Amino acid sequence: MCFHNALTQKPKEVAKYYGVESSNDLYQPMPHGVGFEHPQWPVISMDAPHTLQLKSWGLIPSWVKQVEQARTASNQNLNARSETVFEKPSFRDAVRTGRCLIPSTGFFEWREMNKVKYPYFIYPTQAAFFTMAGISTTWLNPETGELQTSFSMLTTEANNTLRFIHNVKQRMPVMLLPQQFSLWLNPETDASDLEGVFKPFSDETMAYYTVARDAMKYPAQGEQPIPEWIYPELNTLF
Repeated sequence: MCFHNALTQKPKEVAKYYGVESSNDLYQPMPHGVGFEHPQWPVISMDAPHTLQLKSWGLIPSWVKQVEQARTASNQNLNARSETVFEKPSFRDAVRTGRCLIPSTGFFEWREMNKVKYPYFIYPTQAAFFTMAGISTTWLNPETGELQTSFSMLTTEANNTLRFIHNVKQRMPVMLLPQQFSLWLNPETDASDLEGVFKPFSDETMAYYTVARDAMKYPAQGEQPIPEWIYPELNTLF
């Protein structure tokens, strides 16, 4: 599943690409965002389709009553399977009323060879961004009275590229073409209209390279992508 993401473009560049508004200091670019750290990620939501907003990665269903339950949910709901998103109690309301666009300049997955894992960075080749399909909701913290907005990234079966890289679980994020943005954010769109959206993204739109394992240990800020790291032994494992 996808637990590591990247966004190395500044807010104004993201806002320009999507034709929305944003303050210049909304967030700091992130060459490595770790889902389990629950970063505040910029998204474009159904409730504010003309504005870049920050939401916490890791969806907390609105019906959760206890803080400890919310922490568990946020860790378990970094991703949501598109095949069952309209059925699962944690997601079925959010996918109807809280769909959002998640900008990304690339994401990370692991390839396993001879019981050794190698991290890869997958990045877009035909646009400035991948646009991942997300769902979001708002939860009221019963201890503080604070409203917390959070999101989950939808996943689907892997395309050929991700079957090669993410070769154990064989999943990838649901990605949207620009012509699908309005469909995804339209509150009138129902489940039957989204069947085509959940298909694996084209292999021709992405490229990849390996990165250092140490780079995957911690989140990072900055405008430069995580650099390539060569594993000589991979040349003998194809």
